Amino acid sequence: MSAIWGIFSLDSNTALSENYKEIFESEYKERCKTDRMESVAVNGGYVGCAVQYITEESQREILPIYDEELGIVFTADCILDNRREVIELLTQEVKADKEHRDTQDLLKEPDGTLMYLMYKHFGIDCARHFRGLFSIAVWEEKRRMLSLISDHVSARCLYYVRNNDLVAFSTIMNPLHRIFPKYEQNIDYYKDFLLADTSLIYVVPGETPYNGIYLMKPASYITFSSRNAVSDIYWTPGNCCDKDKKLKNHKKKTAEQYGDRFMSVYHACVKDALRTSGQVGIAMSSGLDSSSVGVLAAGILEKQKKNLYSYTFVPYEEIDCEVSNDGTKVYDESFIVREIGEMYPNIRMTFLNNHGKNIFEDMKTCSDIMEFPYKTGPFPNHLEMCQEGALRGCKVFLNGGFGNTTVSFGEIQNILYDLYLNKHYGKLLMYLNKYGKQAKVSRKELLKRVIRGFHKFNINSKEPLKNFIPVNPFISKKILKNYDLLKRFSKNRRLLVARGFVDKSRYYDFLNSDSLLIYSGVFETKFGLSTGMLIRDPTKDSRMMEFCANLPYAYFAHNGMSRWLIRSNFANLLPESVTCVWEQHGLLNCDWIDRVHRDWDELKSMLLDDLNSGYLDEFLIKDKVIAFIELFGSETINGQNEQKYLEGLCAIECLLVFMTNLIT
Repeated sequence: MSAIWGIFSLDSNTALSENYKEIFESEYKERCKTDRMESVAVNGGYVGCAVQYITEESQREILPIYDEELGIVFTADCILDNRREVIELLTQEVKADKEHRDTQDLLKEPDGTLMYLMYKHFGIDCARHFRGLFSIAVWEEKRRMLSLISDHVSARCLYYVRNNDLVAFSTIMNPLHRIFPKYEQNIDYYKDFLLADTSLIYVVPGETPYNGIYLMKPASYITFSSRNAVSDIYWTPGNCCDKDKKLKNHKKKTAEQYGDRFMSVYHACVKDALRTSGQVGIAMSSGLDSSSVGVLAAGILEKQKKNLYSYTFVPYEEIDCEVSNDGTKVYDESFIVREIGEMYPNIRMTFLNNHGKNIFEDMKTCSDIMEFPYKTGPFPNHLEMCQEGALRGCKVFLNGGFGNTTVSFGEIQNILYDLYLNKHYGKLLMYLNKYGKQAKVSRKELLKRVIRGFHKFNINSKEPLKNFIPVNPFISKKILKNYDLLKRFSKNRRLLVARGFVDKSRYYDFLNSDSLLIYSGVFETKFGLSTGMLIRDPTKDSRMMEFCANLPYAYFAHNGMSRWLIRSNFANLLPESVTCVWEQHGLLNCDWIDRVHRDWDELKSMLLDDLNSGYLDEFLIKDKVIAFIELFGSETINGQNEQKYLEGLCAIECLLVFMTNLIT
């Protein structure tokens, strides 16, 4: 893997400043842990690449590539998962070419070289033949055109700017803002951040905290010339591969056949993610996503006589019990992770708690790395895991962050709701009955609850923006002034606003959500660059997304088994404490409020000082924020709403920290 950057003039008469090289390289040296940095100055521009030695082949990577004969400059931030397929295609397509090379010769080539050879023969359509993580930039001197290409799921982020005849791109954003300092902060982006749900950062895909600086969208390309910019999308999850087309077209496939196909795809996704010359780590919890990734990885690595180094977050503050009285919430996930470790001896477990820090302490560090503000996500904890894994020699670090949308999707109420909408009442009752028996839940009460919920949701979700109320209780209605709520939320409004049940069509909204993919891709790219490793999520692999896009919807909770794909097919691979307790959910960072209470005396003055910066005054009910800060920890605060209010305060504080960092 690598990081890439460059700036080009689309007009031969536009001169480039000599300090661009210094700006780019100083930023990458300061922010990224890479093994080698190279750059090329050509007629019309400058391009650079910083390489990380993730795989054995990457040590031979020669990027950027400058083909003087063709006048092409090619650079890529890349790791190919289908090297063999690409090599086979190259040996077939260029058989009569004077550059023809045999398979054994091509096997020695690094990924970047293979991708350039593909570009030479297929042009921008080469992306359709790649599978893996990549962002690509190609400059054609003769036509004075710059093309940028993103991978299927934006796993490697890439920013770009067009300023008159200058076009610049970069894996990290800050160099672009230094080169184009006149670009102002994107106020609508900040409003999006404050108005959207707590789990989401990006609302309008491609926008950033600066007007004029953009992010590449998933599976897209854009070509800049002096006359225009042409863009297109080359893949969506619905464009399934041949094997999944067969799966989709044969209606009489059995559950066993779907399960076998799922396991085959999942195993391939995990296996490809393990390609490295270093060690492999994983952020592993007791949940279905990361644990399923972990056990598949452990099995593959065991055959290679390698260990899997797992990192699990555990509470720092004392807790009353590991699991809630009703068995639905796991406060301390370490006992379940230890059970998994007993089944797979090559999993080397480490338990971390971010040194007992409260959620505010690392806000500046994490938002500076990611170059965007965040809410109450576990970024500080994940940063600690990555740092510890890097010290252990891990070059690949796994997670299952997208699994709730793919491998472990299938909460029973969502599938029941889809059956309800489509008037499949017999199947609905059968699924509900089987679920109630196996989950040991009253079927009568469950039926009453879901029918009432479906009816209420249908009424409230018809016009989700009509009576829009911000989730954050501290946000003033003044924030909606000069803000087009309908336009800003239009693409993902069902995902962002209409919470509740997920029918089949809404599921595809999630699966195709550019916002969610970009969000996770920025995190993975930048945390990986800051710690010197490659962060990978096999549950976000394009093959898994294709499989899920074509799986008959009811199979996500087949025969009433919630999250059937994992629960059924991993029954012998995971302990029963993971697969058989259906209502169970791990609570990552469960003691975060306790840590805030513990440190409130020190935090209080800091929060009040930051609030008095005035940056967000026009968006906030400031008196309400101050009152909460003054009264937090006292009996006056309603304990039921404490978490909601504290989450709202965290979002405001992180945005203030981010804005202060930009301005200073």
